[in-house]
Amino acid sequence: MALRRTLSKCKHVVVAIKSAIIQHASLIFSGISEKDKIVFVVPNKNMICGGTMSISNMADIAKELFPDKEVYMAITDRFQRFERYTQFKSPHRIINLRYFLKPWFRKARVMIHVYDAGTLDLLQLLNKKKHRHYLDKVHVNILNQNQDFMPSVRDIMNLKGRVENVSMTLAFNANKDLSFPYLKYSPVHVGAWFPDLEQTPVPYRRKENLCILSPDQSPYRDEIKDKLLAAGIECYDTWPVPFPEFCKIQQKAKWTISFGEGWDGYSSGQFLNGGIGFGVLQPNFTQDYFDFNDLPPFLFKNYEDMNDNILSVIGSLDEESAFETLNYKIVDTINRDPHSNSFDNVRSRWKQFYSSIGWFESPIA
Repeated sequence: MALRRTLSKCKHVVVAIKSAIIQHASLIFSGISEKDKIVFVVPNKNMICGGTMSISNMADIAKELFPDKEVYMAITDRFQRFERYTQFKSPHRIINLRYFLKPWFRKARVMIHVYDAGTLDLLQLLNKKKHRHYLDKVHVNILNQNQDFMPSVRDIMNLKGRVENVSMTLAFNANKDLSFPYLKYSPVHVGAWFPDLEQTPVPYRRKENLCILSPDQSPYRDEIKDKLLAAGIECYDTWPVPFPEFCKIQQKAKWTISFGEGWDGYSSGQFLNGGIGFGVLQPNFTQDYFDFNDLPPFLFKNYEDMNDNILSVIGSLDEESAFETLNYKIVDTINRDPHSNSFDNVRSRWKQFYSSIGWFESPIA
C-alpha cells in the first residue's frame, strides 16, 4: 500500500512537470490569439462521475455553438495531476488556468465556467493583484450541479472582490428559487447530459436480478446491501467503471439504488433503461411531479425508511406486469417533463443562456 501511494505521488509529479513544460512552451512558441475564450474549470482529478461527464459535454456544446471561440477545460491548482479523462470519452486536454489567465486577459475576453465546489478557489485566483486590472474582461458562471456542494453566500461574497459579472447555471430546476445575492443574473436551469449516454429500454423478461448500488456513501448502505444479497439479489458495487460499461450494466439490471441525490442518473437512468431505480427524495434534486407526502413506491422519505421497506417494495414489483406498468408510467412522466434532460433540451438551454447574458454575439442556430 505504501509503495502504491509512493508510485502514485511520483506519477502526479511527472504529470505536473510535463504539463507545465508543455503549456509554457505553447505560450512561448504559439502565442495568444485575440479570440474569446470559454473555459470549464473541473476538479484536479481524473475521475468519472456525473459532474465531470456533464461538464465535458458542456464544453462540447460550447465548441459547437461558438466555432470562432477557443474552448478549454482547466484546473486551477498549482500542480496539475492529470491531462485527460481516461474512463469516459472526452476530446478535451486539460490545461492549468494559472498559466494562461494574464496572457489571455491582455488580448481577449474570457468566460469561465467553474464547478460548484471550486468557486472559492477561482475567485481567489482571479482577485490576485496581477489579474485585478483585467477583471472587466471576465465573466464567471458557477455550475451549480449539486447545491450541497455550493459554498456559502457569505464565503462567496467575501471572496468575490472585483469580479462583477457572475451568473449561475443549474443542473436541477428545484434550485431555481433559492437566493444567490452575489449574482448579476438570475440562475438558469440547463440540466445535464453525458457524452456517449446510451439508454436502451430492456423488457423485464430479459433483465437480470441485479441491483446497481451507486458509489455514494450514506446511512444504512451496508445494511441494505446485505439484505439484498441475503434475498438472492446480486449487487453491482465495483467502482469506478468506464461509462460505456456502466450503460450496459444498467440495461441488464432490474434495479438501481441511488445513495446520492436520490433522483439522478442512477435512479432515473434505470427507468430509461427499462428498469426501476430507488432513492431517497431530497429537496435540492427533486422534480415537481414528486410529492413528499404521496411518494411513489421507488422513492423513500429517508434512509431508515429505505432500509425498512426496500425488500418488500422489490417483492411487490418483481413481476412482469407490475414492473413494466410502473416503468412505462415513470418513463412517460419523464418524457413529458419540460425540465427533463435530453441532448436537444440541454443544448437548447445552453444556447438560450449564452444569448441571455449577452457576453458573446448570438450563437449559431
